[in-house]
Amino acid sequence: MHLYISDLDGTLLRPDASISPETSRILNHLISRGLHFTVATARTEATVKQILEGVRIQIPVVLMNGSCIFDLQTGSYVKTEQLSENAKTVLLETIRRQKAEGFIYSIDQDRLTTFYERADRPESLAFLEERTSRYQKKFVRVADFFEGLSDRSIVYYSTTGSRQDLEQMKMMLDDCKDTAVSLYLDVYQPDKCFLEVSSVKASKYSAVQYLKQRYAFDSVTCFGDNVNDLPMFKASDTCYAVANALPEVQQQADDVIGSNESDGVARWLEQHVFIHQGTRHESEDF
Repeated sequence: MHLYISDLDGTLLRPDASISPETSRILNHLISRGLHFTVATARTEATVKQILEGVRIQIPVVLMNGSCIFDLQTGSYVKTEQLSENAKTVLLETIRRQKAEGFIYSIDQDRLTTFYERADRPESLAFLEERTSRYQKKFVRVADFFEGLSDRSIVYYSTTGSRQDLEQMKMMLDDCKDTAVSLYLDVYQPDKCFLEVSSVKASKYSAVQYLKQRYAFDSVTCFGDNVNDLPMFKASDTCYAVANALPEVQQQADDVIGSNESDGVARWLEQHVFIHQGTRHESEDF
């Protein structure tokens, strides 16, 4: 069996962060004929469920850049990677020292809760307002992360800002061997970056490997646009960058396909997965 896995923002989604009717149509048609397809994203299940509501994905999705794997069919987490107690302490101390804003994600009994202390900066406020109004996502405000999360495990931390501000924070967090720290461009605000922190065991690389092994896929093809997709590229047998991908991502890809604005991933799948007269490229069912 062959697995096809795509990033969302900047890759499968249009520039307005929506999935086009044409991409939905193509994916549903191919999935109904046996295509094994899923997504890997930095997003959480709350936004992914709404974005992909019209796409009949059957294979668990990779969320928060590999921090967890979620089954859309059952509404449950298949796998999660939590920060160690040491990593949790280092993260919270760094946030306090840097007076950083941001959002901390915790999963307890299959329920994701997002915590924040404040959202005074325009970037934080915009993130909070969009997730609340567009995706009806719920946030819990705490006066202090140390006190509010003393008995909670942490799966993921995300903040946004200028590269200069976030690079200093990244350097401090990189000293902790238990954390994986990603700093990459925000595709919707080119002058801003995301900084994300997870367990060192969590990545799109390890998540793809997990899906491949658990569900007995022989090979994997992936699609991406940003540097946080490069671990997924390394885990896959073949990898493709959309035309709007960053130059360094295109350089690492086996080939460059159509852009996210022109349904590049879906049209590539339509043209390459199934051969003449509708014969299936894959004969097994998931």
